[in-house]
Amino acid sequence: MANATQKAHYEWAVVKNVAVVTVTEHEITEPEVAQALGLQLQALLESGQKQILIDMSRCKYLSSTGFGVLLGFAQRVKDAGGVLKLCAMDPMVRVGADIIRLGDVVPIYATERDALPTF
Repeated sequence: MANATQKAHYEWAVVKNVAVVTVTEHEITEPEVAQALGLQLQALLESGQKQILIDMSRCKYLSSTGFGVLLGFAQRVKDAGGVLKLCAMDPMVRVGADIIRLGDVVPIYATERDALPTF
């Protein structure tokens, strides 16, 4: 996947001082796509966004590399003094998140509406 790093893998907007990031990939199966998403998320953090909510509602499959990217990004956000939360995971993606205990590292909410007031 030669253009994985150039393609935007998410859309975002600021809602109530929180960067709400919607992952636009339907499936993250390739390591290159997961890594490109991670680099793009890192750029968002480096731009000064410190309160970040990642909406996973469009993503129906997340590879182990994708989960690794989320875990690594969570640590970078924490190191930067920020707050990261996740919401709207597809039930099958949530199974994987639960297996690796992602919710112990990053709070996971059912909806954006549930998550936003917690910032």
